[in-house]
Amino acid sequence: DVKLFFTLLWIDIKYGAINVWIEIKYSIIETWINIKFEAIRIWESLKTWFFETVENIKNGVIDGWNNLKQGTVDTFNATVQWSKDTWNNFKQWIVDLVT
Repeated sequence: DVKLFFTLLWIDIKYGAINVWIEIKYSIIETWINIKFEAIRIWESLKTWFFETVENIKNGVIDGWNNLKQGTVDTFNATVQWSKDTWNNFKQWIVDLVT
C-alpha cells in the first residue's frame, strides 16, 4: 500500500510538473507572440510617421520654393513697373519744365 501510495504520488507530481511546464511554455509562446505583434505595430507606426514626415518636409520645400519664385517674380514686376512709372514721371517733368 505504501509503495502504491508513493507511486501514485510520484505520478501525480510528475503530471502536475508536466502540466505546469506546458502552461509556462504556452505562456512564454503567447507572450512572445504578443511582443512580436506589438513590435510590428510599433514598426508600422514608425514607418507611417517617417514617410508622413518626409512627405511634409518635401511639400514644405516645394511650397517654399514656389513662394520664393513667386516673390521674385512679383518683386521683379514691381521693380519694372516702378522703373516705367519713374521714367514717365521724369519725362513729364522735363516736358513741364520746357513748356
